[in-house]
Amino acid sequence: MWRRGDGVSLSPPGRGWPEGPGEGDARGGASGTRATPSPQPSPQRGEGALLPVAKDKPAPLHTNRAVQMRRDSTEVEKIVWQRLRNAQMGAKFRRQEPIVGFIVDFVAHDHRLVIELDGGQHAEQAPYDERRTRMLEQAGFRVLRFWNNDVNDNLEGVLETIRTALSATTVLRRDPLQRLRDKENFP
Repeated sequence: MWRRGDGVSLSPPGRGWPEGPGEGDARGGASGTRATPSPQPSPQRGEGALLPVAKDKPAPLHTNRAVQMRRDSTEVEKIVWQRLRNAQMGAKFRRQEPIVGFIVDFVAHDHRLVIELDGGQHAEQAPYDERRTRMLEQAGFRVLRFWNNDVNDNLEGVLETIRTALSATTVLRRDPLQRLRDKENFP
C-alpha cells in the first residue's frame, strides 16, 4: 500500500495490504507479506476430475490451424456451408471450430451438434475418427458423419438428416431476454 510520509494511505479502502495489526501492517507487526494461495485449485461443477469443456479457450495452434482450414476449404465443405450458414437450417452453425483439441468441420453449439465431412483419406484413419467421435460425445456433442460422395450424390438427403437431428434436440441456450420475461410473470 502506498503511504505518504505522515502514514496516511494513498490507496483506496479495501485495496492493497491488509490494515489490521498482525495482518501484515507495516506499522504493527507481522511479516508484511500476503498469505499464499491454496495449492489445490477449486473444483468446477462439482468434485473430482474435470472433463474437457467445449468452451475452454483453444490453443493458438488450433486457432491458427482452424483459420487456415477455413481459408482452404474443400469443394464439398463449401457446398454444405452455403446451405448451413446464416441459420438457413434453423440453427447457427460455425465452421472449422476448435473443440476439445479437435477442429470440427461444422458445429451448432446451441444444439450440441457436430457435422463431419469425410473424404477418402478417412477410410485409412478410422481408429482416429472413432476416438475423436468418442471425445466429442463425452464433451456432450452428437456427431453426424457424411462421406463426400453422399454430399455430392444426395445433398438434399444429407440436409434432411441434419434437419432431423436438429429437430430432435432442444436448444440449450435461451433467449437472453427470457429471464426478464420470466421475472415479470412470476414476481
